[in-house]
Amino acid sequence: MKESEMLKILAIVKTAYPRFDDFRDQKRLEEANRLWYRHFKTFDYKVIEKAVDKYIATGQFPPTIAEIREIALKLINPYPGAAVAWSEVKRAISSYGFYQAEAAMNSMSKLTREAVKQIGGWGEICMAKDETILMNQFNKAYERLKIDAIEILVAAGNGTMKLEEGKDYAARTALPSGS
Repeated sequence: MKESEMLKILAIVKTAYPRFDDFRDQKRLEEANRLWYRHFKTFDYKVIEKAVDKYIATGQFPPTIAEIREIALKLINPYPGAAVAWSEVKRAISSYGFYQAEAAMNSMSKLTREAVKQIGGWGEICMAKDETILMNQFNKAYERLKIDAIEILVAAGNGTMKLEEGKDYAARTALPSGS
């Protein structure tokens, strides 16, 4: 994103929240622009514009950088949700069972494999007596890993990913690779 595009984003916020005093004064607007730009420069303009639009639809007060960032990260998220990842685990259990752990792990996406490791590994999953507790532990681990993976994308400059590119990216990086 260009700094001039950040001004356009702030103009949208200013228009949506006309009583927001922070953007009335030119000096404060320039300071806000520098701060917001610093936090969003690795994002594509359209991603931030869409995030602001989504926030405005329900937000009663002007957004914070953190609120817009959270929405933007969800928009560029190329990874499936925890329920889809859990279905990978269930499919691997039925296809490979306890004794083919390596093949089972290799059949799953990278994030799913890591979540399985974090909750005790393949053996623990196969031997678990209470699937509900195990699934909840997996969901929490997977969602934490997914947030970390998205943050790494943004930090590496891949936050410039266009909205429509997310699924293609997931196909190249997160889906089963056999490694």
